[in-house]
Amino acid sequence: VSKWVKDLPSVFETDQDFANGIKAVKECKQAEADLSALHQQVLGQMVSVDEVIRLINDSRDEIAAARLRIDKLVTTEKDNRRLAIVQKANIDASEYVTERQDSVGLAFSMPKPDFGAAVKGLKSIDSMRDKVSTALANYKIEVDVVVKKIEGNDAIMTTLASEFMHLFPDAAALICTKAADDLTAIIQTRIRQHKETEHKRAETLAE
Repeated sequence: VSKWVKDLPSVFETDQDFANGIKAVKECKQAEADLSALHQQVLGQMVSVDEVIRLINDSRDEIAAARLRIDKLVTTEKDNRRLAIVQKANIDASEYVTERQDSVGLAFSMPKPDFGAAVKGLKSIDSMRDKVSTALANYKIEVDVVVKKIEGNDAIMTTLASEFMHLFPDAAALICTKAADDLTAIIQTRIRQHKETEHKRAETLAE
């Protein structure tokens, strides 16, 4: 059994670790099959070889146990690595959004990518890391685009509505969600309506 387990790490981390584990599982399966065949050959000789049969069976059982342990370790560790990669990406994405929110002084909503779906079906740890890294980089670019839009909208609000901020209790939501043209139109409309209302009030008081 040591042939298959002596060089295996206690924790699988690299793609080579997993490749070695998978190879060991295949070799164990082949050894089990060879021992089963030898078992049948000895029985076929019709010779009293109880001790040989016992040794064969013991060896086969030991190899089977090693195979099952390695197979479980490979599967469990790969699942753990996949989960760790996805969790780290989610944390990094959330931290980046928080950082950018702080930079503009406004809280905006930015749903994260499905990093779990990004690594689905991938076999190697390196390919999982690469896929998630690319998805995270693209997400940060999208966040930066939103931040740039917010900064532009904030400038529009400051320029057009600085004297009428009481008309915009929802300023933060407007700045974070509206396109620049739509925000401009909303600001102009509210100010115009406010001025018209004030003008009518003044006329009423003058009568």
